[in-house]
Amino acid sequence: SGAQAASAAGASTAATPGPATSGVKFSAPPSGDLQYDTFYNGMQNMIGTIHWRTDGRTYDLAVSMPVPFVGPFSYRSEGRIDAFGIAPDRYVEKRGRRPEDIAIFNREIRQVV
Repeated sequence: SGAQAASAAGASTAATPGPATSGVKFSAPPSGDLQYDTFYNGMQNMIGTIHWRTDGRTYDLAVSMPVPFVGPFSYRSEGRIDAFGIAPDRYVEKRGRRPEDIAIFNREIRQVV
């Protein structure tokens, strides 16, 4: 019916993003390290760290938090910096003794593997 066709057309239009709007250009913060208090199950834990490195075109962000009896939790994101912000190429997550979970961002085929 005409209503179904209009509804389908609206759904396909809504799923397709429009052109990016203008705005403030993203400016990455300078490289640096942060230390912070961590809490696990409401109890204060050991010190966590954030390592941020950038040359203005690429970035590397590593976060680590020690967890007693479980092992460290660590997260790492690396990629490029563009006008919209960070554009990850790879993300790695390691929680304690579990194997790493890795995500690769392939923008050419619009997939994360």
